[in-house]
Amino acid sequence: DILRAGADAFGMSPNTSLRQAHQGMEGDATWSGALFGVDLGRPMLPPVAGGAELRVDLSDLTGTARFDDLTVLVDGAIHAFRAPLIEYPIAVTGNTFGDEAERVAGGFFGPAHEEMAGTIEDRAPEVNLLAGFGGTR
Repeated sequence: DILRAGADAFGMSPNTSLRQAHQGMEGDATWSGALFGVDLGRPMLPPVAGGAELRVDLSDLTGTARFDDLTVLVDGAIHAFRAPLIEYPIAVTGNTFGDEAERVAGGFFGPAHEEMAGTIEDRAPEVNLLAGFGGTR
């Protein structure tokens, strides 16, 4: 048997870039939500769930994608995921964001950038996660 998993993120794109919409603003903007995916490091691809947060410094459009309280469901029991907290430095370009190693990729959605969604594919042995995530500001 072969198991396959995939993750995708989509929505209504804003008409302006995040930079244009927040020109001259300083401080951080934060989107909070949830992550749901699969553990690529275990047979049967058990589900992984947890929190998702994207924090962006509006002055330079850099920030952090943070995934915390990650748990995995194995044999009917919930356990802490091998990496219960994962953080990636991200940069925003237009209405998209991602990390330099292309493990995290996402975008902003809604007329006023009030939503974000993305995917994470990190095959490092200490993570081994494929997931989708999203949140609101």
